[in-house]
Amino acid sequence: MASITIVLEIFRKCFESHQSHLCSGAVPATSTYALTNVTLKYASLLAKHGWKNACREIPELKLGLNKIGDALTHPGVSRSFPDLPYKEADSLLQ
Repeated sequence: MASITIVLEIFRKCFESHQSHLCSGAVPATSTYALTNVTLKYASLLAKHGWKNACREIPELKLGLNKIGDALTHPGVSRSFPDLPYKEADSLLQ
């Protein structure tokens, strides 16, 4: 119980001092496990099925696409580069 109290105190101090970017370093093992638990399923799908099939299967992966081939697929990136062609990711993943 004492270790939980120490971790909570470290987080409280980090946030009070507006240095929350330092908090993950305060408990590296915990943050590593948390990050691994959240991302491992995506990494496994990418490795097993390839990026195109994984993007077809899990819609949130498509949100990370910026470019496929010669076409931009992210609306925000496309607004920044209006001279480059834009296409919806779904049409390019067929």
